[in-house]
Amino acid sequence: MSSAKRTATKALVALGAFALALAAAEWAVGRWFPMAASLYRPDPVLLYVPKPGARSTKVAGPDRARHWVTTEFNAQGHRGPEFDLAKPHPRIVVYGDSFVLAEDVEEENCFVARLRAELASSGALEVVNSGVTGYGPDQQCLKFEREAAALRPDLAVFVLYSSNDYGDLVRNKMFRPDELGRAVKNDYVLAPSLVEDLERRARDASGFALVCAIESYTAARARRARLAENPNPPYIEWYLHAAEVEFEEYGVEGDLAVRQVWEDYYDADVAIHPERPSSTFKRALMRAVVARMKDECARRGVPMLALIVPSAVDLCPKGEVHVDASLYPTWSPSRLTDGLEEIATELAIPFVNLYGPFRSAGPDGLYIGDGNLHWNEAGQALAARLVAAHLREHQLWPPKRKR
Repeated sequence: MSSAKRTATKALVALGAFALALAAAEWAVGRWFPMAASLYRPDPVLLYVPKPGARSTKVAGPDRARHWVTTEFNAQGHRGPEFDLAKPHPRIVVYGDSFVLAEDVEEENCFVARLRAELASSGALEVVNSGVTGYGPDQQCLKFEREAAALRPDLAVFVLYSSNDYGDLVRNKMFRPDELGRAVKNDYVLAPSLVEDLERRARDASGFALVCAIESYTAARARRARLAENPNPPYIEWYLHAAEVEFEEYGVEGDLAVRQVWEDYYDADVAIHPERPSSTFKRALMRAVVARMKDECARRGVPMLALIVPSAVDLCPKGEVHVDASLYPTWSPSRLTDGLEEIATELAIPFVNLYGPFRSAGPDGLYIGDGNLHWNEAGQALAARLVAAHLREHQLWPPKRKR
């Protein structure tokens, strides 16, 4: 064989080996680190819902302790182990947003799993994770209404995240309070821009896993670079302005086109300027939706518990996002949670308010930090202990009704 042929053969072998290695890397990344996997599909009622069997992996945790976390929905579209609806186990279903879904921790360490473990001594039970990233109380309520007949819960826990749940109701445009304070359903629609965004996410999820992983890594580095250039962005100023724009669009003009569902931010108007029309509207809307939750649970004979989760913005003054009291002297760090507690008290809904316990326990150790406002494993474990203790103390668990 001539030297030219040997060189060509070696080049082909090397190219084939590279192609095989690339294919193996693509398979491995796609199987074990599906970073851009789309977990959701559009829904005309709930805006979007989990895709049963969907699986995605992300880099989670603070910068000093980054790690891989995989989120996977079971066949019923819930994070966590499969469950058999035919089995007569007592069942708790927990509704909420990303605080309940908990994509930043492994499934066995999230609030739902910890609550399951805390109550295990009461006998066999199922605690179902019905959390969906980005969901507001309105979507939680409608999701409960949709699946309650199938799940037949013995207790429904609604996790209200005080930081942005008021604003979610304005952005989602699902309900409006009537003259009697009742939640009236709107004929809301998905704006073309939101439909395009959902479709884009689905397209991105179908691309090459290696490319998606590189893009995700590049985006994370770009974010860190932006923060290095401007370590103190005017977050609160931005949030106050956005709240006014959103209230004008929905509360004043009555625009029912839903334009975004992912960018939830701190309800600065309610926390700092409770007298503003946007704040008054949000509180009235929140009361109406929580009242609907109670009514829908009562109509089905399902006991209800509200879990009120405080914001890291209110509890961690040294966090990336915080309120400078010298600039905003009317700010109250407990106003958001106080408002939810007042609603629950007025409506005679059992509740657990985590603001006091979290503040006493040292909140810096209960949230992820480095710009991530979600609770960490310690925060979720503490919440589970407090909720389990409350359920036992007030005889809400074990359930009294027979399945």
